[in-house]
Amino acid sequence: MLDRIKVDPTVCAGKPTIRGLRITMDFVFKLLGDGYTADDIVREYPDLEDETIVAWAADESRTLLTQNLDLRLSSLLQERMLPP
Repeated sequence: MLDRIKVDPTVCAGKPTIRGLRITMDFVFKLLGDGYTADDIVREYPDLEDETIVAWAADESRTLLTQNLDLRLSSLLQERMLPP
């Protein structure tokens, strides 16, 4: 799957793009963060006919969000356990 993510210094200032299209992974992650689903993105951007990479990005976003929440929760719990 990662072979579909391309980095070319002449395309989108070298940002990772999907199959060399001018659709960056940053943009896909932003759409996901704005509440789009993988299906929504593929519907809006038909050049992404293979929604596998978008589904992968959605899954990665959920994983990163979960990890971030776990770290924040752990930090909050540690703060409460420390004496003032």
